Amino acid sequence: MLPKSNAGPGLLAYTLVSNFQDSVPLHRQSNILARHGIDIPRNTLARWHIQASDKVGPLIERFEATLKTAQVILMDETRLQVNKEPDKNPGSQSYMWVRRGLSPPDEHGRRPDVTLYHYSPSRSGAIAAQLLRGYQGVLVTDGYAGYNKTAELYGLQHGHCWAHARRKFIDAEKALPKGKKSPAITAILAEISKLYGVEKQLQPLPPVAKAGHPAAGSHADTGKALSEPGEKAAFSDTEKQTAYSDQLCAEPAAWSDALSG
Repeated sequence: MLPKSNAGPGLLAYTLVSNFQDSVPLHRQSNILARHGIDIPRNTLARWHIQASDKVGPLIERFEATLKTAQVILMDETRLQVNKEPDKNPGSQSYMWVRRGLSPPDEHGRRPDVTLYHYSPSRSGAIAAQLLRGYQGVLVTDGYAGYNKTAELYGLQHGHCWAHARRKFIDAEKALPKGKKSPAITAILAEISKLYGVEKQLQPLPPVAKAGHPAAGSHADTGKALSEPGEKAAFSDTEKQTAYSDQLCAEPAAWSDALSG
């Protein structure tokens, strides 16, 4: 793979997996190899990684093309600290942008799911626009506003994370006076819990059954008796509660009435 190099495919795979999957720094890898009588300096390992990254460029492009065909892309950006980076304070934050494409299974039950990582020193929404250019489908994210403009720019169907939405209601509930309860918040949290119940039912099913389940948008038979009426009720009731919460957000004065119950 690397001409004029001592790195065979097995050794190269070992050091790459150790570094990026098992989080073993290169200087530690060099020390581990030295204990076995193998002298490979850290800078040599680093050079191998850089050369390998150039070689897998066409494979990454293929992954990118497959990702853009996914019906749903889950996306998030995770903070990352880089100690030595040009024009950046060592204590400042950089970001690893993660995209996971989800597609229904093929006739063999296989799902061509792809997960790609993109490093950037910036959390700008322009990064999201760059990474989603050419995509037409459903984007699922947290509430970070940087995704909103991109979804609007490309005409994407933008879904938000229920877990993140739930946190806001939990925070609002904690902010209530001691011993005080909000019927509106309690009702919304109960409906979100029903959605989690649907997710729990789907979890053990094989991919084909998940894709065919009514909760996934199809009414195909899954071979399992699941509580479809209850699921539909959960979705319907949650939509009503969400509409109510939207009203509260649009009319802040209504919060006092909602929280007082």
